[in-house]
This record gives sequence, C-alpha cells and structure tokens, in this order.
Amino acid sequence: MMSMGNMIIAGVRIYFPPGTELPVPTPELRTFAIISKDLPEHLVLEYKNRQWVPVLTRLFDDSAHAISAITSLSKKTWH
Repeated sequence: MMSMGNMIIAGVRIYFPPGTELPVPTPELRTFAIISKDLPEHLVLEYKNRQWVPVLTRLFDDSAHAISAITSLSKKTWH
C-alpha cells in the first residue's frame, strides 16, 4: 500500500498524493485529492462512482486555496 498525506476537514477527506498514483478510498467520507505532480498548479479531483474525476475547472496556485475551495464545496454535505 502506498503512503501519502491526507486530512479530514469539514467532513471530507483530502489526499495529497506525492506522485501520479491515487488511492482507492473507502465510501464513508466524501473524498478529494489535490494533484500537483508535473503540473504548474494544483488540480482538485473527487472520487465519485469508483473513479477519480476533476471536480473544479479552476487550477489553484497552492494547496491552501484548493483546500478552501473543497471546504466550500463540502458545506452542503452535512446539511
């Protein structure tokens, strides 16, 4: 199993993969990944229907802005 950083914030899990390999997450939490390997900026993906898909068309300058966008998306998760 690969090792990568992740965090749970605002009721969602966010992975920070070090390379291009993405995990297969469990379905308990809404799950995102912030990808920056070989990209000039950070791309946000979401795990939906057993696959990783781009969830935002915008690229982010840093992971902090990507995390902020993810928490905005997740506000409706727990309503």
